[in-house]
Amino acid sequence: AQPLEVKIKKAIMLIQTFEKQALKKSPNGYYVAFSGGKDSIVLARLFEMSGVKIQLHYNNTTIDPPELYRFMRKEYPQVIWHNHGKSLPLEMVNHSSGAPTRQIRWCCEVYKEHGGEGYIKSTGVRATESPRRKGLWREVSVDRNTKDYIICPILYWTDTDIWQFIKENNIPYCSLYDEGFKRLGCV
Repeated sequence: AQPLEVKIKKAIMLIQTFEKQALKKSPNGYYVAFSGGKDSIVLARLFEMSGVKIQLHYNNTTIDPPELYRFMRKEYPQVIWHNHGKSLPLEMVNHSSGAPTRQIRWCCEVYKEHGGEGYIKSTGVRATESPRRKGLWREVSVDRNTKDYIICPILYWTDTDIWQFIKENNIPYCSLYDEGFKRLGCV
């Protein structure tokens, strides 16, 4: 229920608070998980506004829309792409659980939830996306495997906050949002 201006200041302060630790862990600074979606572009802009050192990293699921790939290559050429090796459809053939479902999302573990070991990582996770995210995530968490910090500066932002920030800052975004898509990630 805070005004967007307050959320922006809090996000920037959170990012700046962990900068020294991020630089101690890596001279590259923060590892920012980037998908090309609306939350990621807001996160990238907040890091830019914070004036800290970062690298944007994209874990390629191999099933994202071509429009999203083109958008990222044009607007975010600095993004470091990580490819798994096998496309998701090929991985499904070999996986014991078959195709991923809402209940069995093994694909996230294989394609999305890795990278950033030895860094302070940041993601664009938001609590309004699901009750599970609201219950599990905090603005500052510790990775259960690596014990590295994960910061989520936009965790408590609403969709309205995200779109207002994008519009007020004239941030280019993927055209699929104008075609009716609410989310660009996996189904």
